[in-house]
Amino acid sequence: MLNILKSLAESFFSNIDFSAFDEDFVEQQWKNDSIKKISTKVTIKDGALSFDAPYGHKHGRFPDVKYVLIQANRKYKLPDCEFIVFLNDAYASQFPSFSIIRRIESDANNVPFPMGNIRGQREGCGTPIMGWDEYIQDTIVKTKKEYPWEGKENRAVFRGQFAYQTWKLGEYGETKAKVWTDVNRGHLYDMCKAKSNLFDVGFNKVGGFSDWGNPNEPHEQKVNPNIPTIKGIPFVEQQQYKYIICVGTNANWAERLRSHLFTNSVLVKHEAECIEWFYPLMKPWEHYIPFDIMMIDLEKNIEWANEHDAECKKIVKNANHLAKEYLNEDIMTLFASILIKEYAKGVMK
Repeated sequence: MLNILKSLAESFFSNIDFSAFDEDFVEQQWKNDSIKKISTKVTIKDGALSFDAPYGHKHGRFPDVKYVLIQANRKYKLPDCEFIVFLNDAYASQFPSFSIIRRIESDANNVPFPMGNIRGQREGCGTPIMGWDEYIQDTIVKTKKEYPWEGKENRAVFRGQFAYQTWKLGEYGETKAKVWTDVNRGHLYDMCKAKSNLFDVGFNKVGGFSDWGNPNEPHEQKVNPNIPTIKGIPFVEQQQYKYIICVGTNANWAERLRSHLFTNSVLVKHEAECIEWFYPLMKPWEHYIPFDIMMIDLEKNIEWANEHDAECKKIVKNANHLAKEYLNEDIMTLFASILIKEYAKGVMK
């Protein structure tokens, strides 16, 4: 396992050329107020950690970042270095840094880092790292027996918020969406609404989003009454279905995916370019059922699943094993330490 984690960490740094940056690049970047608003600067000196986060109180990930780094330093003695951790969802960094996700492959300077969010815990899809092992046991693992495979519906479920997205499905960073069905979750709903024999897809909430039809007000947040809503299904209770769809919003990413891997339903994963740190450990058709970026094969793949019950149960078993092995507090803390040591090696060069 240790070798796998080290190789994974090395892969995240493989396209970063530290020699292209000044020695004090972190201090230079920290002068930028826009960066300060969405990140924390971490300094490690002689075994002591310090955090500079003027806006940390506004970010649900900041407590987790502190916890992970404090635990990593206590257990593995982190080397002296200084770095920036982005606390928001999606910022294309122009310098070596850490973030919850790497949006696209070309965001080489964004190194995915283990962190979670205090949001969503009451709904059963929170991702805190501090207390994660207990949380996931209480919310998901202990409830699986209430949803035996034989009693599940042979359909794929999605429940979540419809939220504003800038970019059109499959054209992230290139083409802006014009209507709500242009974006990931809107497109998913539109293609599944007439196929209730295979899907139960709906939004329990509609968030603010741009009035795409008004070029004079491109950033005005308003609610579109044409987007239908339906009664929500708590994440834990979605295990009453054999298949649970995971489709993201901002940067094509859904934070709940880590929790998905602990359920006893098959994860049906939208194959967007965005990744968290553990995504490279997952293999399609072994740990989840994939569907492509444009969702063209989603219906076909759910039909396959309904005809291959034994294979689906094996996918669930594999996903649960991966989650148990890698997605626990000890391993996430260990991997954080490996990332910091790899970063420090790059800086020293």
